[in-house]
Amino acid sequence: MLRAGSQRWSGALTFESASCYKTPLISGLDSALTGIYDAAILDVMLPGMNGFEIIHALRENQIKTPVLMLTAKTELSDRVKGLDYGADYYLTKPFETAELLACLRAIMRREEEIKPQHPVFGNITLNVAASELTCRHSAR
Repeated sequence: MLRAGSQRWSGALTFESASCYKTPLISGLDSALTGIYDAAILDVMLPGMNGFEIIHALRENQIKTPVLMLTAKTELSDRVKGLDYGADYYLTKPFETAELLACLRAIMRREEEIKPQHPVFGNITLNVAASELTCRHSAR
């Protein structure tokens, strides 16, 4: 999973990554379900839950994080399945680094177009432009 750094220089992307490989897979899925990441890169062939199951779980939980499937599974049926399950792009191995970065920029650009400026969760509101988090107390 990727979260873009706060600095962009000459169109270059900087990333903070969270890996599912060093922690149990369910922990990686739990992290993805928070919806805080700008993008996720999934392989189909993962231990435990496969990439198809993970993307399906994300979309069933209304998580709109852009997902790039990056895998050695090159069959047409696998590519169609990945896209039908909700992946934004399906890139097969081997791949060129320039293409991977271009795909990430493209799917992240789409996400920027639909992000609300004032996301709300319960009684908490985030003002993205002002970097302010507000909590409304309900009177009882």
